[in-house]
Amino acid sequence: MTNSFKVSVIIPTFNLEKFVERAVNSVRNQSYKNVEIIIVDGGSTDGTAILVENIVKVDPKVFLIQAQKNGVSYLRNRALEVISGEYVMFLDGDDFLHPGIIETLVSKVNDGGYDWISFDYQLEDVKGVRRKVHVTEELTEMYSAVWNKIYKASLFQDVRFPEGKTFGDDVVVSLVLHSKAQNKYALSQIGYSYWQRVGSVMNSKLSYLTHFQVAEVIKEYVEQSEVRLTLEQQMYFNRQLLMHFVFSICKAGAEKLKYPKRISFLYYQIHVMVGASIFSNRLVNMLAINVFKSMCSLPNNVFVRMLASGINTYRLKVRR
Repeated sequence: MTNSFKVSVIIPTFNLEKFVERAVNSVRNQSYKNVEIIIVDGGSTDGTAILVENIVKVDPKVFLIQAQKNGVSYLRNRALEVISGEYVMFLDGDDFLHPGIIETLVSKVNDGGYDWISFDYQLEDVKGVRRKVHVTEELTEMYSAVWNKIYKASLFQDVRFPEGKTFGDDVVVSLVLHSKAQNKYALSQIGYSYWQRVGSVMNSKLSYLTHFQVAEVIKEYVEQSEVRLTLEQQMYFNRQLLMHFVFSICKAGAEKLKYPKRISFLYYQIHVMVGASIFSNRLVNMLAINVFKSMCSLPNNVFVRMLASGINTYRLKVRR
């Protein structure tokens, strides 16, 4: 096909020497060639930066930025400052794009004038078990990650990722971008492999605590926002809180209880179910409000109290 516009692909990295070449090459080997690959490294202490520098020497489409500090949000924001593409995608340094996905997305953009397209992804656990997750363009049923989407770059004109969190930075940004986009589409094609590797934030010893940061991110957004949340936006936040609360329970069980394999399997099943929108919006709303508030009575559970507080904060905002 004729290359019609440039696509910027942003890849944040930190100590990913075993995976970064696979990620970068999954973009370099795409059939669509009008791309720029912007890799922002957060001070890796292994061979990640050296591997990327070797790629930069042989491919003028690849650029490396050596950042002063780490953090996915910070690294993504640094890249957003320098992108030159009309559209932008995100790729984590330990994941990879499927062949041909960028060409397919560009074709859809040209056909429909879309400024926001989501696409299916593949969830792969540490044992190599793969599960397809189907997505939708509906906000109330949307998975919050930014890496299974392509965006018109102008949507980021006044949008940046919240820094200072190790997890949950996608949740609010995805809401804002979805609200700004005028023409959206969901592509029923797997274009991304999301790998749950050993040693990642999601698989660290305290990984179940990372899910609770979603509540903090939502709470901060609601408190700082001057715009009242719509019912659709409230439903989106409810779904995120419920999903990550359940994830945290499953993760904690896998790490602390007697049946880690069984609970770990449940974790991935819930991930697929929520991604496939099996939970109805009515059920999500009911659970997110009532279950969280009832869990608040548990002794010594400050995290659950924080979640309930976050929910109450934006519920009050909706009612104003």
